[in-house]
Amino acid sequence: MEQVNPRISAIVITYNQEDVIERTMDSLLSQDCIYEICVSDDCSTDKTWNILQDYSKRFPGLFKMNRNETNLGIFANEEQTWKMPTGDLVYRIAGDDLCPEGYFAAVVKAIHSNGLDWKNDCFAIVGESLTVYPDGSSHRSRNSSFLPLNNPLKLKLRELFDDRSACFSRSLLDRYIPVSKGRSYAVEAAQDFQLEVFCPHFFLIPDSGSVYYAELGVSAHLSREKMLQRVDVYNYLNDFLKSQGVELDSPDSYYLKFRTEFLKYKATHSFPSLINAFCFFICSIDLHLGIRGLELSRFVNSINRKAAAGRR
Repeated sequence: MEQVNPRISAIVITYNQEDVIERTMDSLLSQDCIYEICVSDDCSTDKTWNILQDYSKRFPGLFKMNRNETNLGIFANEEQTWKMPTGDLVYRIAGDDLCPEGYFAAVVKAIHSNGLDWKNDCFAIVGESLTVYPDGSSHRSRNSSFLPLNNPLKLKLRELFDDRSACFSRSLLDRYIPVSKGRSYAVEAAQDFQLEVFCPHFFLIPDSGSVYYAELGVSAHLSREKMLQRVDVYNYLNDFLKSQGVELDSPDSYYLKFRTEFLKYKATHSFPSLINAFCFFICSIDLHLGIRGLELSRFVNSINRKAAAGRR
């Protein structure tokens, strides 16, 4: 008997990405089990929409397209895509990133190996993610080093768990709660952490499932006004978690305070905020996470990139 596979819906947000949107689309078209590609364009002013229309004509029935009449902003546009997929699994990607060849096949293999019922079970398959920087350097996530994955929310808070490659049950998307509140950057984390809040089962695979090109998107070049909006991102996240009955332990609560003060320092260059950030970071150290919990690899990666930039 021929093996039946899940239908995978890819949801894509895009805005003024005429130079890179074809790379993203082609990476999705190369995947096995691709059922539909759902794209929401945030009223691009360049040729992005025309390029997408051409793809839709070349692959009839595969693409579902939405174009906002006005520019809604990244977070409201993301929530537009939540309404679009009808497949069994959902994969999210931005219009300037790509999905590595063969990833959906690896996801399907993991589903069959674990005996998962993709129509009724609620789960996420998460691979590794690669971040590529403008200088050509890169950093690969190592999610599997935290197996078993007992507390993905704690790890995500500390940027030790990267879910960009997640393929998750369509039913999970029905649990998501819109938080965009117009264009405010304060809602970023509350939107981004919903997978960890609502997903009961994570399965990790070693395959590369996402290539993220850092410092290229809209969020990479924020005005001072938007940076000030982001200062409240972790306070808003904390309120969202409480509204869903999620209580953080003491180290994680201090970690949110650390991130808030550090964002305040980045936005205002306030020395007291930097001191507060350091104090809260010390209080946030969680010995259960071991040496990786100190985030040393991320700091070393940042230092190496700055040193390399200085040598050029």
